[in-house]
Amino acid sequence: MKTTQELKELLYKNKTVADQQPDAIAEANAFCEGYKAFLNAAKTEREAAAYSEQLLKQAGYKPFVPGMALNAGDKVYLINRSKCVLAATIGERSMAEGFHLNIAHIDSPRLDLRPVPVFEKTGIGYLRTHYYGGVRKYQWPTIPLALHGGIWVPSRAPRRWPRALPPRTSTSSLRPCPSRIRTPSSASSSTSWAC
Repeated sequence: MKTTQELKELLYKNKTVADQQPDAIAEANAFCEGYKAFLNAAKTEREAAAYSEQLLKQAGYKPFVPGMALNAGDKVYLINRSKCVLAATIGERSMAEGFHLNIAHIDSPRLDLRPVPVFEKTGIGYLRTHYYGGVRKYQWPTIPLALHGGIWVPSRAPRRWPRALPPRTSTSSLRPCPSRIRTPSSASSSTSWAC
């Protein structure tokens, strides 16, 4: 019969990095802080592209201008339509010999407004939305929301709107604002929507 100690030695022991390299925990935490700062600052594709541009400039990258002369070791970047970031470090060998690509895409979990979002039903104004990135319809009332994005007004420059909404503290705060409820008698164009 085996002793308890011998039986314990037969069991699989999951060795973690924290057990093997305790000094790596501080390194991992430092990396996570930078990653959390990126996630906090880059809630949409446009914000991620703008933040990435700041990081690239800090790393010594210069904006790419078509036709510019490039030498080995040059670092250039291009922002396409404020949503796509292309960055390159020019190598020493010819492209005919091959090159390395590191590719990623920006996936921002969010609710987007549809192209014609506003509609009215039973005297209440609604917005049609579409969700991306794993957001489920039942999740939005349980987390704090923020408005991020741009508002395009004809004949004006686009306006950015990164404004945070106050966090929901209870389900009672989900009740509609009385001034936003429209009755048939108040359905005129002068109805106030301010709360």
